Amino acid sequence: MDAVLHDPTFWVAVAFVGFLAILWHFKLHWKIGAALDARSDRIKTQIDEARALKEDAQALLAQFKRRQNDAAKDVAAIISLAKEEAALFAEEARVQFEEAAARRTRIAEEKIVQAHTNAVKDVQAVAAEIAVRAARQVITDHIAKEGDAALVEKTIASLDKRLH
Repeated sequence: MDAVLHDPTFWVAVAFVGFLAILWHFKLHWKIGAALDARSDRIKTQIDEARALKEDAQALLAQFKRRQNDAAKDVAAIISLAKEEAALFAEEARVQFEEAAARRTRIAEEKIVQAHTNAVKDVQAVAAEIAVRAARQVITDHIAKEGDAALVEKTIASLDKRLH
């Protein structure tokens, strides 16, 4: 028996049995089990909360991705609309430019026609004046030889009215 008392395995078995007896006596196994169950419940609750947070984060991510896609579509629509408006403005500006050019061309042509008409009138007036002078000279020379100055003056005065 002395050999049994010196055997370390024996003393480990005795300590283990004593430990179990103490646990049984103070009902610590239920307390330990309850503590482990409580800890298990806390861990489970934390896992559930983490899972819920993950699902919320995924839902928010999906929502933000939808918003991003919607924003990209809105940007594309705005750009498309801006391009269409720019094309319309460019076309309108081109039409207004063509109208202004046509109007200026028409005004220039009217000025040319007016200048031509004025030039023709001026030439006619100069020609009439030259004709009157020539006629006056011819009549003066021709009548002066005949001597009727009153007839010459009357004819010269009437030439101005007849030629204009």
